[in-house]
Amino acid sequence: MIDYSEFLPFYFFALSSVLGLWLAAHSIGVILRLARFG
Repeated sequence: MIDYSEFLPFYFFALSSVLGLWLAAHSIGVILRLARFG
């Protein structure tokens, strides 16, 4: 049996990292779009 409690912190860290990177890329894209057409 695998103890999932060991992997939960790593899972949440990876998930938050992916979400953070996605949000950063998305906001950068929005800023570039506004700067280009603004």
